[in-house]
Amino acid sequence: MSRSSIAALTLSGFVLLLMTSADAHASDGVFDEHDEYPAVGVVASIATISGELDYAEVYCSGTLIRPDTYLTAGHCLFYDTRWEAQIPSYVAEYWVSFDSVVDDNDFFCFLEDIGHPNAGDVACDQGSVNGVTFRGASVRVVHPDYHARIIQQGNGALNINEPFSTHHVDLAILLLETPIDDIAPLETAALGTFDDKKSFRKTPLVDVGYGLNFHKSIPPEPTQPWGAGPTAFQGDFGIRRIADIGTLRQISRQAIVPTQQSALGEDSVCFGDSGSPLFLREADGSVDPTVSGVLSGWARWCMGAFDPFSRVDTWEAVSFLACVEAADTAQEACECGIEDQLGLCGN
Repeated sequence: MSRSSIAALTLSGFVLLLMTSADAHASDGVFDEHDEYPAVGVVASIATISGELDYAEVYCSGTLIRPDTYLTAGHCLFYDTRWEAQIPSYVAEYWVSFDSVVDDNDFFCFLEDIGHPNAGDVACDQGSVNGVTFRGASVRVVHPDYHARIIQQGNGALNINEPFSTHHVDLAILLLETPIDDIAPLETAALGTFDDKKSFRKTPLVDVGYGLNFHKSIPPEPTQPWGAGPTAFQGDFGIRRIADIGTLRQISRQAIVPTQQSALGEDSVCFGDSGSPLFLREADGSVDPTVSGVLSGWARWCMGAFDPFSRVDTWEAVSFLACVEAADTAQEACECGIEDQLGLCGN
């Protein structure tokens, strides 16, 4: 199982959708062919243990919210935080890309082009690259209230796990090595925007991410949770897509949940969309470019309906983003996150 699959299952592997309507279909959105969302990007990273490759892949979506600040989901990055705290020789490195098509091969060839010492451990096909530009990130910060359970054992070792929770704070930041001046960052929703829940009832919602391309075909008796499942995967991943994920289903203290009803033709999110931004569609059909939430997970078999987006307008979210923005050094930024609790911020 891949590193990204493990991180995703942590959050959404227990979310089931049992549907019985026969032969309902929906796609996961349309390709952003006109580059309508240039500030939405994808994360690529490589990790090693004692210098040996652990993983290298493109796996989560996110958004540029400051010239040097990339917002994504906490579970997309906590995998590395966890293992860095438990394995001293574990090292993770990050890049982000804002190109509309980015796949693992692009990243593998990028590692080869920069002469990364582990490039020989991955297969690069230089004849199939998409001309992708990767931007380096130097600091990872996962929200301090991320739902990790941290227990220090008698021998000093850390026992860390992520108990399933649908409505927790699932936010993280990557600070880029060089500020980006050719892409306009997006604003995040102001404090308390969604506190008046009734004002947003039936509001159409839009998600933009790089999730897996799939086509849903729901049989009368879905074989869940561990069977073949009702989703036919086409295999495309790393393509920026715009998805109309229905209307607002629920707003909780920390999350916004869309409807994503396949039977009504609504789109839904899938593997790789984690960390992607949530937008509101206006009455005239336009989209408000303000980031309202960050995708925390996807339901079993990408069937939708129960996928929470972490709100970015809560006090916990706003104060976290403000803390990172105000930091003058990498260490100060690190101290804004759960990394500080795990002793990973250095001196």
